[in-house]
Formats: sequence, C-alpha cells, structure tokens
Amino acid sequence: LLAVAAWASFLIFKPYTATSGGNVLIAITAPATATVGQEIIYTIRTANDDRIPIANATLELKLPDDFAIITTDPTPTDARVSRWTFGTIPAHTTRTLTVRGRIYGTSAASMRIEATILYRPSNFNADFQVVASAATTLAASPVHLIAQGPDRAVSGAPTTYTITYEHTGTAPSPPLALLLTIPRTFTLVS
Repeated sequence: LLAVAAWASFLIFKPYTATSGGNVLIAITAPATATVGQEIIYTIRTANDDRIPIANATLELKLPDDFAIITTDPTPTDARVSRWTFGTIPAHTTRTLTVRGRIYGTSAASMRIEATILYRPSNFNADFQVVASAATTLAASPVHLIAQGPDRAVSGAPTTYTITYEHTGTAPSPPLALLLTIPRTFTLVS
C-alpha cells in the first residue's frame, strides 16, 4: 500500500521532469534619470526561455508613488493593483508590457519600480515567482523659485518681498501651489 502511494505521488508531482522555473526571466527598461514632471516609459519584458510552457502567468507592478500613468499596453486586468494576467506563455516566448506616464517627486530622489511575475510551469504543481526592479533618479526640478527682499524689516513699515518662479522644462507642469510660512505678526497686503 505504501509503495502504491509513493508511485502515485511520483506520477502526480512528476519529480523526474520538474523544473525549478529558473528559465523565466523578467527585465525592466527604465530611464536612469528624468526631470520632475517628465513623461517616461517603462518597458517590462517577461521571457519564458524554458522548453515547456508556463501557466497562470500574472505580472504585478509596484510603481513609484509619484508616478501618474498615462497609458499601458496592454491594458491591465486589474488596474487597482497594477496586475496583468497573461495566462499561458508558450516555451521560448516573450510578453512585453509598456507603461507610459509622468514622474513627479523631489529632486535627487530615487524612484523605484518593481515587477513580479507569478507562474506555474506546466510540468510542476507549485507556483514560482521572479522579481525585477529598476530605479530612475530625479534630476533638478524644472521649476525654480527666486525670493527677493530685505533681510530685515522695521516693525510697522511696509516692506516688499517678490517671489518669482521660472519653468525651464519642456513639458507643462502640473498645477502648483506656493505655501508661505510667515510670522503671525506679518500682514500680507497683496
């Protein structure tokens, strides 16, 4: 009886033909640097370089918090969690995902994207995953502020401060807000 159970488990789990799933690759192409507000493209390439197909292939992305998606090709299966279901990927086949959007954030910040492919080799009864990541460093902001005015002011006397901004980028900037932290005793006239 024990021998029958052992042979049945060998036939069900197929240990003699199982692969580790090590021939499934994922690569992310991302710009090394970008300016704040720049439109960029992430390309995620998933390759099944194995001799057998993989099933239940699902790609999940973790995009930077300050990344605004414009388009994706193909469209996600579940946009709320950035998930694409590829299903079966035949042997020696590649799937490519393109994500186009605008990247925002703080200058010199490293914006990281992570892709995870979950799949099951057709001759195996377990799921595997492969993870890849890439980072884009944000260059200087295309918006510059210049504040001009005296270092000291006489109490009660009108004083003028001028704040000028300059947009040096090529893409339109998102709506901006200027937040001033001023003393309680300072009265803003215009």
